Amino acid sequence: MQVTLTPSEMLTGALTGIMRQVSALRNKRKNKHGADGTEAPWQWHIEGALGECAAARALGIYWNHSVGVFKGADLGDHLQVRTRSQDWHELIVRQDDNPDHTYILVTGRAPEYQVHGWLYGHEAHYDDWWKTLGGRPGAWFVPQEHLHLLETLETQCFGQ
Repeated sequence: MQVTLTPSEMLTGALTGIMRQVSALRNKRKNKHGADGTEAPWQWHIEGALGECAAARALGIYWNHSVGVFKGADLGDHLQVRTRSQDWHELIVRQDDNPDHTYILVTGRAPEYQVHGWLYGHEAHYDDWWKTLGGRPGAWFVPQEHLHLLETLETQCFGQ
């Protein structure tokens, strides 16, 4: 599903991303998952927050703009949003991710996002999808064609 964020959504989402990065700096948190400091944590936080906003809009649910919540859900009580910049990118599920949570792939950059689909964390644990890229810790990279349709998430999770 294609989602074009409004200027207001981009502004509030970007502010959420900025607050997340400021919180990380204030608390001296290091970049996660082997990311080094030469990359762009400000952009990661902003685009990640905007991806959450796009997923919430696609699902028709509230997004609370959370800051400082680690391993908690991005949306609702069990939905995790993974935002990637390129439309061909795969869904990343990491070894320490909750296998019972639902992971949603969003790709793009502001203001245009594509919400591709979803799966449960435990469904990603397939040996052929395990990769170690760029000297970073390994993770499962789930091809888009193996994701469940977004419409089935609405039915499964929200009783619609």
